[in-house]
Amino acid sequence: DKLELSVQNLNSSKLKISVTNTLGQVLYSSSFMLSGFLGKFILPTGFLENGMYFLTVSDDIGNIVSRKFIKN
Repeated sequence: DKLELSVQNLNSSKLKISVTNTLGQVLYSSSFMLSGFLGKFILPTGFLENGMYFLTVSDDIGNIVSRKFIKN
């Protein structure tokens, strides 16, 4: 199982991705360097049980985007 992310980057090249559960526990965290304006990242989800999670992408200048997703 996997989740594919497409990220547009206007200001920064270092991004952090994290997945938290509904209790706020961080289940996955990864940082990577983005080269260019558009990047793709494959997030493994096989270790997650079925349920609702929050995906957060942040950069090194303070921009944060958070989305919820459901794994079935």
